[in-house]
Amino acid sequence: MASPEPFHAKLERLRGFSGSPEAFWALYLDLIASAAEASQGVVLTPVGTQGERNWRELARQSAGSGVPAQFPPEVISKLEEAARARGLAEAVAGPPEAKTSVIGLAIRTGSEGPSPLGVLVVETKTGRDAEMRIQRLLLLADYPSLHFATRSATVARADLAKVTGTLDLLNQLNPFREFLPAAMALCNEFASRFKCTQVSLAWLDGRYLKLQAVSNLEKFASKVEAVRDLETVMEEALDQDDEIVWPSAPGSPAIVREHGLYSSRHKVPILASIPLREKGSVVGIVHLHRADTPFSAADLAALRVQCDQAGPWLAVLWRFGRGGVRRWRERVRAALGKLWGVENAWAKLGAAAGALVLLALVVVRIPYRVDSTFILRSANQVLMPAPFDGFIQSVQHESGDAVQKGEVLLDFDETPLRNREASLLADIERYRGEAERAESGGHFAELRIAQAQESESRADLAIARYQISQSSLKAPFAGVVMEGRHREELGASVKQGELLFRVARLDGVYAEIDVDERDIQDVQPQARGQVSFTSRPGEAFPLLVTRIDPGGTVKKGSNVFIVRGDLDKAKDWWRPGMTGVAKINAGWRSLGWIAFHRLVDFLRLKFWWW
Repeated sequence: MASPEPFHAKLERLRGFSGSPEAFWALYLDLIASAAEASQGVVLTPVGTQGERNWRELARQSAGSGVPAQFPPEVISKLEEAARARGLAEAVAGPPEAKTSVIGLAIRTGSEGPSPLGVLVVETKTGRDAEMRIQRLLLLADYPSLHFATRSATVARADLAKVTGTLDLLNQLNPFREFLPAAMALCNEFASRFKCTQVSLAWLDGRYLKLQAVSNLEKFASKVEAVRDLETVMEEALDQDDEIVWPSAPGSPAIVREHGLYSSRHKVPILASIPLREKGSVVGIVHLHRADTPFSAADLAALRVQCDQAGPWLAVLWRFGRGGVRRWRERVRAALGKLWGVENAWAKLGAAAGALVLLALVVVRIPYRVDSTFILRSANQVLMPAPFDGFIQSVQHESGDAVQKGEVLLDFDETPLRNREASLLADIERYRGEAERAESGGHFAELRIAQAQESESRADLAIARYQISQSSLKAPFAGVVMEGRHREELGASVKQGELLFRVARLDGVYAEIDVDERDIQDVQPQARGQVSFTSRPGEAFPLLVTRIDPGGTVKKGSNVFIVRGDLDKAKDWWRPGMTGVAKINAGWRSLGWIAFHRLVDFLRLKFWWW
């Protein structure tokens, strides 16, 4: 059976410990348990507020095969309160005959938060033995604060070493104005600083890495198999855009196949490939060999920082060391790579869509049409007024009715005219008799007077008979009644010349289009277009512009020009006065002109003096 480890050996092992905090607390608990000769122990850290205090274990141990003791939270809280006040508190656990005590040790870590509490189950002692145990534990209570302070100082020194090492490296590279000497200096510096047997640097030339420098080796043949193997193993780091270490750590996601093959083929046990970057992109790879000691986390961190700082300067030297044509070609390739790469995909997609839209606005041309409202007019229409003063007797047709030539529209009451005709006939007979008597009596003056009165009555009779013939208003041609609603006016009197009907033909209708002043310059005679009626918006009919009035007309607050457009054969349902929308072809225009010409014209009018 192995003897227990001496107390001083445990203390020495803890003094040189540099592992994780979890492992530290296990070693520290073992140390204070050994100092107190405890059978069981636990290190607890408080969680939550003072009123709702819980405890989380940092480490636990139990000597032998004993079951670890479980202490209620209220017991731990009392121990903590007493230990915080005096540094250490001891309480009897169980009955006095058990001779077992529980010690609470307030552990100081140097941090501002709640400090851990060490709880130890020990044998009850009195006198000098108890006093010596208390002194040992109080001396060890400050050890975690010393450990963590030393650890922080070590980390700070390591960070300072990284900074000073990086500054020193940049100072070594700064005097060089050519790429190859700077690359060689970098390889030699890394070989010296990190105790490497060989350091190589490969640079991205086009799409492939090419070996540029090897430490302590001025010249090498680029086609040697060892050089090709080096480039292949560094390509593995380039493809993954990450550093690779061989042997790889357990659970590492990196693919290390080529590194493993290179290690076994060239008998190099320890490898590391670190990328050199400029503006986030890999431009080169530094490859390091070691013969015995693996690369530590501090070594890799220092390598990473120094490579990140050296990469941009080497990239500048590489570009300026190239010929003018090759330098411009690389710039174009880099620009195209940014343009077609996957970075900022949505922004690039939006920019491409915007460029396509802009190109379409400039290049794509489509037919442009001036649109405006129109009203259907008839080229042949007749106004039918009342031929004489009279009374409406009957109405056969009203506005909107289709009529044929000769159809009666309205009848006047003929009774007054017939009465006048009879009266005039009687007057004629009377005047004829008077003339005969005057002639037989030789009264020639009276004869002439009677003959004149007879002639006057005959003229009035002709007028009366003409009015009787006009007592029925008839359609002059086949068409449609545009105006005339008189059914509700039966028996009403009308005056001579009063408009009763307006009749229009349907075979001579045309569209009267109101074109706005801002569009009239785009409308030319003989231009073609289409009209669509409000009553049937789903149908369109061809149009031919035949006349443009030279003068403008104000309608609804805007200045318009009347444009006449002839239509094809009229449909049965067309009626003069119908309205709709007319679209007149005005040539081909670009999408951009169609979309923005209104805005451009507005700005020209507003800022024409510029």
